[in-house]
Order: sequence, then C-alpha cells, then structure tokens
Amino acid sequence: MFISSRCSVIKQKEIFPVILLLLLFINFTVHGEGINNTIDDATGDFSTIGGGESNKAEGKFLVVSGVQDNIAKGDSSFVGDGRRNNATVIDLTIAGGLVNKENSIRSTVGGGENNIASGNSSFIGGGTNNTATGEYSSIVGGNENDALGNFSSIVGGENNIANEEYSFVGGGSRNIAGGEYSYIGGGTNNVASDYASTVGGGVGNKASGLLRFQGPGGLCSSKGPDDLARGSTIAGGQYNKACGPGSSVGGGYENYASGEYSYIGGGYYNRANGPDSFVGGGGSNVASGEYSFIGGGKSNNVDGSYSFIGAGYENNASGNVSSIGGGENNIASGEYSYIGGGNNNVASDFYSTVGGGVGNKASGSSMFLGPGGPCSSKGPNGLARGSTIAGGQYNKACGSGSSVGGGYENEASGTYSYIGGGMANNANGPDSFIGGGENNIASGEYSYIGGGYENIASREGSTISGGKNNRASGEGSSIGGGFDNESKGSSSVVIGGSNNQAIGQNSIAMGMNAIAKKDRSLVINLVPKAATSKKAGEFLVISNSFRVKSSKLFAVTSRSFIIRIGRKKVTINKNNIQNFIDLLSNKHHRNLYQIDKQQVIVEEQHERMNKLQEQNKKQDERINEQQAINEELQEQNRKHDEQMEELYEQNKKHDEQMEELYEQNKKQDEENKELHRIMIDFIAHKQQFKD
Repeated sequence: MFISSRCSVIKQKEIFPVILLLLLFINFTVHGEGINNTIDDATGDFSTIGGGESNKAEGKFLVVSGVQDNIAKGDSSFVGDGRRNNATVIDLTIAGGLVNKENSIRSTVGGGENNIASGNSSFIGGGTNNTATGEYSSIVGGNENDALGNFSSIVGGENNIANEEYSFVGGGSRNIAGGEYSYIGGGTNNVASDYASTVGGGVGNKASGLLRFQGPGGLCSSKGPDDLARGSTIAGGQYNKACGPGSSVGGGYENYASGEYSYIGGGYYNRANGPDSFVGGGGSNVASGEYSFIGGGKSNNVDGSYSFIGAGYENNASGNVSSIGGGENNIASGEYSYIGGGNNNVASDFYSTVGGGVGNKASGSSMFLGPGGPCSSKGPNGLARGSTIAGGQYNKACGSGSSVGGGYENEASGTYSYIGGGMANNANGPDSFIGGGENNIASGEYSYIGGGYENIASREGSTISGGKNNRASGEGSSIGGGFDNESKGSSSVVIGGSNNQAIGQNSIAMGMNAIAKKDRSLVINLVPKAATSKKAGEFLVISNSFRVKSSKLFAVTSRSFIIRIGRKKVTINKNNIQNFIDLLSNKHHRNLYQIDKQQVIVEEQHERMNKLQEQNKKQDERINEQQAINEELQEQNRKHDEQMEELYEQNKKHDEQMEELYEQNKKQDEENKELHRIMIDFIAHKQQFKD
C-alpha cells in the first residue's frame, strides 16, 4: 500500500497516530511533506521520510526527517535533521547537523558538521570535523578531534587524538593520548603515550614512557631496553616529561622524570633519572641515584643511592646514603657521609660528617702517620672513616673517627683525634686532643693540648693545658701553662711560669728559668738567674725570701734541700738535718720567732696601708664623680642662662616691634583726624556753594 504525501487524506493530524500503529503490522513506507524525497521500493520496507528535500531512505525501518540531501541506507537507521548527513550501516543515528557520516553498526552523531562516526557503537555529540573510528569510542564535541582507539573518549577541544584503547582527552588542543588507559585532562601539545600514563594539563608535557632506568644521565629521548614504561603522570606545567614506569611530574617547566617511579614536584630543568628518585622543586637539579632525594634549590646533584640534598646551590651527594642539608658547593662523596650546610665543604669518606662552615674537609685520606702527617698524605691502612666537622672554615678531619668542632683551618688527621676549635691547630696523633687556641700541634698518641698558642705535645700521653710556645716532648709529660716551657723527661712536669725545663725522668720545674735536669728532682726558681738541679732526687728552691706558714703540719720529703736567699745558700740533707733541728729548738728559736712576729706586724701594717690606699682611691673616685656632676650642673646652668638671654632678646625685639606699631597707629590716627577735618571743610564749602 502506498500513501502519497500529496494526498489530502494524510494531512489530517487526527489520523496520523492511527497510521503509525498500522505501520507496526503492515509493510508500509511513508512520505511526509517535502520534495524530491525517495524511498527505495525494493528495500525500503517500513521506512519513513518526514519531510525536507532530496532525502533518501534505502533500507528497512529507516527514518529521515532532515532538511536536505540526507541519506539513510542502513536498516534501522535514523537521520533526524540537518543536511547531507549519511547513515550507511544498520542501527545508526544522526540527530542533525551538516555533512555528518556514520558507516558502522549502532553509531551515533548528535549534530554538528562533517563529523564521522565510523566505529561500531561510536558516538559524536556535536562539533565539527570530528572522527570516532574506534569501537565504542566517543567525542562529545569540539573541532577536528579523533577518537581512534576502542572505548576511547574525547570531551572537547581541538585537534586532540585518543588513539589507544580506553584513552581519554578532556579538552585543550593538539593533545595526544597514545597509551592504553592514558589520560590528558587538557592544555596544549601534551602527550600521554604509554600504558595508564596521565597528563593533567599544561603545555608540551610528555608522559611518554620511552625510557626505563639506564643509570645517571638517562634522557627521555632514549629507548629503554626493557620495553616502554607504564603509569607515568604529569599534573601540569610546560614541556615536562614523565617517561619512567610510574614516574610523575607535578608541574613546572621542562622537568624530566625518567627513572622508574621517579617524581618531580615542580620547578624548572629538573631531572629525576634514578629509580624511585625525588625532586621537590627548584631549578636544574638532578637526582640520578636509586631512591635519591632533592628537596629544592638549584643545580644540585645526587648520584648516590639513598642519598639526600635538602636544598642549596651546586651541592653534590655522590656517596651512597650520603646527605647534604643545604648550602653551596658542598660535596658528600663518602658512603653515609653528611654535610649540614655551609660553603665548599667536603665529606669524602665512610661516615664522615661536616656540620657546616666554609671549606671544611672530612676527607679520610690519611690514617695516622706520626708527627706532622697532613691530610693530603695517603695512609698505609686505607682511608679513614667516620670523621666529623661540626662547623667553622677550611677545617679538615681526615683520620678515622676524627672530629673538628669548629674554628679556622684546623686539621684532625690522627685516628679518633679531636679539635674543638681555634685556628690552624693540628691533631696528628691517634686519640689526640686540642681544645682550641692557635697553631697548636698534638702529634703524640693520646696527647692533649687545652689551648694557647704554638704549643706542641709530641709524645704519647703528653699534656699541655695552655700557654704559649710550650713543648711536651717526654712520654707522659705535662705542662700546666706559661710560655717557653719544656717537659722532656718521661712523666716530667712543668707546673707553670716561663723558660722552665723538666729534663729528668719524673722531674718537676716551676717559676722562671728553673731547670730540673736530674731524675726525680724538683726545682722552684723565683729569681731571674737560672737554677739547675745537680743531683737525682734534689729539691731546689731559689728565692729572694723564704717563708712557710701553716696552721697544721707542713711536710716535704726529699734527699736534700737547698735554700738560697740572695747570694747565700744552705743545703740540708741527712748529714746536717739534726743541726737544723737543734737550731730551731734552742735559744735561737726565740730570735727566729721574734723575727717572724716582727714580719707579721710589718705585713699587717702593710695590709692596713693597702686598705687605706684603697679607701683613698674610692674617695677620689667619689670626688671625681661629684666633680663630674657639678660640671654637668654648671653646663646645664650655662645653657639655661643662654636660653634666658635669648628669651630676653626676643622680648626686647617684641617690645620694639610693639613700640613701632604704637607709633604707626598714632601716625595713622593723626592722618585720620586730618582727613576728617578735610572732609568737614569740604562739606562746609559745598554747603556754602549751594547757598
């Protein structure tokens, strides 16, 4: 049965629903309004053309309701509106638009212009020049987008491509989602070309997966030996690349994450080449070691595995498990080495540490070599380990377990040696110690220098507490302080003073120019002329006066005593000690007691004089203070008088100005009176003239 669109019967709206019901049971074709529309008689069973011009229906169950030149060839296809749309395969839908094409099963084009849905069950919502060729692919809109992969999707934008299965582009322009499950949120010129790779947005970013880890310096442009990386992510930024498996770039500019599971947070020109490497930000940083970390800064480099740089400039952590907190031009090249910060510091050996400062070196290049061994010498037992520098400038700790607390140009080259601070000190001996000072050398094993200037402790267990230019060259020898002292004998002691020498074994010297030459001798010299012991065990005291005062027992044991007062000298030994006892016990003892009592009275008078002088001094100070207060008061009075004089001059000028003003007013009054008289005369003359 055929019903023409030109018949008046079909134009009645009330019978149109009835006709549609009949089409369900009868092999009908229907023409609505329009011109030059064609339904193929041989194949067009149950097809409908609702209107328009030059539309064609060449299959079964077709509906064409468009404007012009639409073609529906596939069975069960639909062209809703528009012009020059073409549905050529079964179960197709074109809702409208211009020059849209469908040539696969169950594809849909919602509208737009020049869109092609060629993949089975593909979808294009609208836009222009879009192509959906993958099965179940979809393009919501935009211009010149291509959804080539099965199940791929493009929401919008321009010139975007999703060419692998399950790939996605949200928008932007010229983006390519080339890997399976790849994702690009937006931006421009971004590429996500590997499995599950992601680019959130930005410009020119590449999650390309072209490289697996190949060691330090690997670039994203290199082809990896273990196939393509997967799961890379770029959140945003410009021209970033994430080409290692599971690598990520948060943002920034031209950052490359090429290591497996590497990460760059942001910044510019950063490289994370090592597996599981991390760069937080900054510029031109390179983390090429496995599990390496750079927090930020600029031009930092981490080559060692598990190594760390927090920030700073041009730092290098090349040793495994090495760390640099920050600073500039620091190098941590030893395993487990550490530099806290500072400038130009080096920690080059196992467990070496530099806390900070400038130019410090915990280098471990020398084991103990004896006195004077510098850090530049190569030790016979290999490199030292565990050296530490807390801070300072240009310090070196190059012995095993050596330490420098701070200071300037100190060098701890002995094993387990220590320098607390100071300047240009050198602890060469094993377990040697220098607390501080300048130009001190502790070269003996277990040697000790507390401080001072140019002191040398050169033998095992030798000690110098402080002072200047002292030498402890005997084993176990000791110098308490002073200057130009020397303890040469084993276990010898110089308690203090100047130019003293303890030469004999277990000898003791103190005062000035005291020379304990013999073993076990003790020399106390309190005069400028040198005093020297001549016998072993001798106790020699040289003084201008000698006095012992004690409320209890005073005991000194020696083989002999020499007491010199002025030019007179007395030697007391076992041969004449009884005579000395008798002298103290007979009548001369009273004379000695009286002399002592007189000496006490003189000292008491002297002490009173000192107190009186002190009181006078304080009184003078109080007088000076009162004079200063008086002078200050006089100065204040002078300034007050000057101010009063100035005020008087101002008042005088004011009175003169007032007098001048008074004269001016008086003159003005006279002028006013004269003017008033003239006016009266003028009025009188005027009146006379009228009369």
